[in-house]
Amino acid sequence: MDSNGEHSAPSESKSISSKRKTILFITLPIVIIVPLLIIFMSNKNGNKRNKNDVLVNQRDSVSIRIIFAGDLMGHMPWINSGLKNGEYHYDTAYTYIKPYIEKADYAILNLETTLNGPPYTGYPMFTSPDALAADAKKAGFDYMALANNHCADRGNSGIRRTNYVLDSLKIPHTGSFNDTSMYEKTYPPIIEIKGIRIAVLNYTYSTNGIPVYAPNYVNIIDSTAILEGIKKAKAKKPDFIMAIMHWGEEYSRTESDRQARFAKLMAANGVDLVFGAHPHVVQPIKTLPSSKDSSRIVPVFYSTGNFLCNQRDRYKDGGVFAEVTICKVDGKTWLQDFGYYPFWVRKNENNRSYVAIPLNNWEKEGGKFNLPVEDSLLAVQFLNDTRKTIGAGVKIIK
Repeated sequence: MDSNGEHSAPSESKSISSKRKTILFITLPIVIIVPLLIIFMSNKNGNKRNKNDVLVNQRDSVSIRIIFAGDLMGHMPWINSGLKNGEYHYDTAYTYIKPYIEKADYAILNLETTLNGPPYTGYPMFTSPDALAADAKKAGFDYMALANNHCADRGNSGIRRTNYVLDSLKIPHTGSFNDTSMYEKTYPPIIEIKGIRIAVLNYTYSTNGIPVYAPNYVNIIDSTAILEGIKKAKAKKPDFIMAIMHWGEEYSRTESDRQARFAKLMAANGVDLVFGAHPHVVQPIKTLPSSKDSSRIVPVFYSTGNFLCNQRDRYKDGGVFAEVTICKVDGKTWLQDFGYYPFWVRKNENNRSYVAIPLNNWEKEGGKFNLPVEDSLLAVQFLNDTRKTIGAGVKIIK
């Protein structure tokens, strides 16, 4: 009987029942299988297994790429190469690597000179043109570490003016300070990139015996100072703690016991990542267990080698960009990936110019760089030396 109190014909009832069975037979597998396929494809395409075996759903996460370059120095042949018509310009040195720097979400370098104004001098007491920092910023660098053995080359005035110039160029920095109140207020700084908060620690093994007089202040490597810095960093509730260390033996292609000891101290107390500079040659990239989680690792780039400078001997005429990818998912932050990007610095003796050559690109498209045979041999030598030093287990960034 229908809603109007009338009877339906029996043949029509049987027909409808038969159709319903047919529809259920066809649609039921679809209802079951399609959602399963969606889940499978989502897991296949939307999730990745990161370096620390953490499942990351890309749709619900944010990831950032950070790169670090080693020593930007002020040797006079390199400084004078930028002088044209009475002004200093260094933009051409970045011609081939600028696209790589700009692709990073955040790029950091070690500024191993002072910006104390003219007259400019090179080793052993550096002071360089302001354009050295300004053109690094134009090339894509966002941040400069200042705690290094040459940061006090021009005494207190060099420390103060370097900080002043970087402030005027709107380049954030840390490691050396105009006074202790500046240190207390700003250290360790927090940089925020796409919502990921990173604390930055920066220390040097020395200032070449040059005293730093009050009120100036420079961060010196010391276990008590480092532990205090980590404690202050944690109080600011960062997602990640990064340490930039100026350490090691010059020209040694392996890390020293002291480097290894301080790396372990930092990893054991909450530092998530260590970038290293100073030896002027590339050193190994290693990992340590994290104190936060047994499944996590702490990458230690013991030395990224030179950046732009005039050191031309074997092992010293290039360097690597250290690169890491950090991911934040549901309020938790992880190291997702890490590796290195090698480059060689060409010095053209004819026109006194310098240019950094990205060696991964050069291997694929050597012709576009127009390197003469003797330079190509040096580039190959540096690349092979670097790969041997770092080892096959570390990712080379393409």
